[in-house]
Amino acid sequence: MKEKSQPYKHIKRVHGGIPQKEYRTPILEALIKMNGSATAKEVLDYVEQKMKKYFTDIDRDVLKYGDQRWEKGVHFERLKLVHEGLLKKDSPRGIWEISKEGRQYYERHLKNNHEF
Repeated sequence: MKEKSQPYKHIKRVHGGIPQKEYRTPILEALIKMNGSATAKEVLDYVEQKMKKYFTDIDRDVLKYGDQRWEKGVHFERLKLVHEGLLKKDSPRGIWEISKEGRQYYERHLKNNHEF
């Protein structure tokens, strides 16, 4: 029986931590599964569930204001997605919303690239 490949096996670590760009797929997937919008906490919870087995001690480092390093990476990737038009920029504070372009991007580029 052929063994199923591991998701995120390809992750190239940056100074031992997960690179910010690796959070793109789970952010977009979370929003699609949550009908297009969710609170930041809901997205963070989803990302953590999908990726926690890949976190190292470096990813779990607690930073100056109490966030773990991986959480900061998710927030910075969200900003990048907003600038690229894949997430809506006019969402209410604390709410993340995927745009039409974000859904299309996910379908074209990401949907089948990761096994969850």
